[in-house]
Amino acid sequence: MKRLLLLFSLLLVVALAACEDTAVHTTPPAPIDSAGAPTLTIDPPTIGPNSPITVTGQGFPADVVVELTVQRITESFTADPLGQGQTDGAGNVTIEAQVPALWLDGTPLNGPELTLELATEDGDVRGVATVPFEGEELVNFLAIIPASGAPGQEVQLQGVGFEPGQEIVVRLGQSADDLLDEAMTRVTVGNDGSFQERIAIPLTWADSGEAVTEASLIIALVGAASGEVLATASFSNDPVQAAPEGNETPAP
Repeated sequence: MKRLLLLFSLLLVVALAACEDTAVHTTPPAPIDSAGAPTLTIDPPTIGPNSPITVTGQGFPADVVVELTVQRITESFTADPLGQGQTDGAGNVTIEAQVPALWLDGTPLNGPELTLELATEDGDVRGVATVPFEGEELVNFLAIIPASGAPGQEVQLQGVGFEPGQEIVVRLGQSADDLLDEAMTRVTVGNDGSFQERIAIPLTWADSGEAVTEASLIIALVGAASGEVLATASFSNDPVQAAPEGNETPAP
């Protein structure tokens, strides 16, 4: 009798364990070329280094966060994420971003095409678009890592292709033609023509004291001696978003 009771108890435990669902369920990834895969529209349809773009995604799950990246598929490199957005109730999303000039390994982006990917945070649902990549041959490159965030965000500036030993000041503006006179910082280019520097996106404009609420900001590198703008890059600014606590920028 005791053996029967013990056997019954064990069977009950097994049955209860089977009923308990502890697995983490995600949406199965749809093949990129399948009828159920999300679609992306890129505006403008031809992109270049440091060019602003608008990415519209359709067919994603409703009310989820998606992340935009540009892929170098054959060599398994990616750029820093270009931005994030949240889909609406119909699974649609629009993200304003900027195409970077450099990959994370410091080499310039090149064409003739680039692949942009928009995916859920778990990577289970994604859509891609391959677009022509054109642009003038840049000599000096500036990358901002990360390229999007909020006022107060600490970012890393990565410059490549400058004159060794050159003194450069970093200036902020709403456009390349509307830069503040006040320098954010000053850097000296290394012997290899590159530099890395950290800055914080300001909460207020230095000249007016007004809050920084513009959706796009320009960070410019200006020759300290010549006053010439040597390179620019755009930062996608979301003043509603809270800046991350602490330093989440990769160390140089």
